[in-house]
Amino acid sequence: MNHVIAIHNNKGGVGKTMVSFNLAGASVEEGNDVLLVDFDEQGDATKLATGSPVANSDKTTRDLLLDASCSVHDIVMRTKVKNLCIAPGGKSLKGVDTSLSLDPDALHRFRDKIDEARKAFDLIIFDLPTPLGWTVRTAFATADLIFIPIQLEMTAIVNAAGVERLIESVQSYINPELRLGGYIINLCRPSSAHNEPVVQRQHFEFIRNHLGERLFKTVIYSYIIYQEARAAGLPITHYAPETRQAQTIRELYKEVCHVRQKVET
Repeated sequence: MNHVIAIHNNKGGVGKTMVSFNLAGASVEEGNDVLLVDFDEQGDATKLATGSPVANSDKTTRDLLLDASCSVHDIVMRTKVKNLCIAPGGKSLKGVDTSLSLDPDALHRFRDKIDEARKAFDLIIFDLPTPLGWTVRTAFATADLIFIPIQLEMTAIVNAAGVERLIESVQSYINPELRLGGYIINLCRPSSAHNEPVVQRQHFEFIRNHLGERLFKTVIYSYIIYQEARAAGLPITHYAPETRQAQTIRELYKEVCHVRQKVET
């Protein structure tokens, strides 16, 4: 079956949606049909991908999570990017964690729905909210790989420790096939090789020493062109395909594919 990956960190402001959307763009560029699933009540991924207010969606991922009769195909929306679809998020997701905790069958129903959707899409990407609640647990129970975006700071590993603990819990009791795909340094301040701040270099060394092979080689630096692409509602690979920043996302996607291949073998 085709893979389901989740992008998550229980710390806000690390650029989860940016990573999710740009990875989706890189995958589409390779000729794949991709589904981006927006689990956030802010609906940022939905607004970004469709250019429309979330309120325009009759149904959201809340219906997918809680309504037994609602399938992925009932809520999926097309985006500005050919072959990229989105399952919209939005304000209706407020309080969904409580509803999920009271519905013992919701997790299994959702997993069945996503397994059915795997037949239609080459890659499914979950863009998850920050809190480690029942929404995230349900998504982890369905996913194959979890990727954790982090910022270049000493507390990054501590902040993400809760995600690793949840992965281990879900592996043990619900989804033994779940794996941590790796850590992605995102929103890093640009600097030249000859003018890298000492503190930034120290942070790099600290994180690399602690995470080892779990840390991706590709680093996403915070350039204005990413914000321009976001304003245009396009992945960087589609907004500015010839730029170094688009190539960075392609390299990141190759690393993600390498992890997927390792899991398959």
